[in-house]
Amino acid sequence: MEVYPDAKVILMVRDPEKWHESVVNSIYQGPQFNWLARTLFSVVGFISPNWRNMRKMQKALVWEGTFHGRTSEKEYAIKVFEEHNAEVQRRVPPEKLLVFQAKDGWEPLCAFLGVPVPTDKPYPHLNDRASFGKPDAEQMRRMGKRPFLFRLMAWLRFRRRHQ
Repeated sequence: MEVYPDAKVILMVRDPEKWHESVVNSIYQGPQFNWLARTLFSVVGFISPNWRNMRKMQKALVWEGTFHGRTSEKEYAIKVFEEHNAEVQRRVPPEKLLVFQAKDGWEPLCAFLGVPVPTDKPYPHLNDRASFGKPDAEQMRRMGKRPFLFRLMAWLRFRRRHQ
């Protein structure tokens, strides 16, 4: 808030247990990640420096920086998650903070941002367990233009999430 004092902050919250289960079964690629996927990610990192740098940043800031290499330790990760949410709520003035759950839909989000509620679009629920990682038509179109190795990696990640 010191750098951008007029900023509005949206804190997305959810059930900590469900959050942790979702993280370890989707975006976290810790020690349980299989050797083939690790090898493919290494090859893609060699081919694409941007991909490699993004993965290095993610590992340094999130998995090692925030969670101190203990993301897979449920109690510890949930403690860090809850402390983060509490810290945001302590630091951000209430009039600049929206504590938001996706299930709340457009209304509180649009009211907080001072914009009209879309009447022609339902609130997206693309981060639920049933749909997370499933590519939509636009993603499939874009994926078809990617080199085979990228398509194989996407397929492996999707398959791992839905086993």
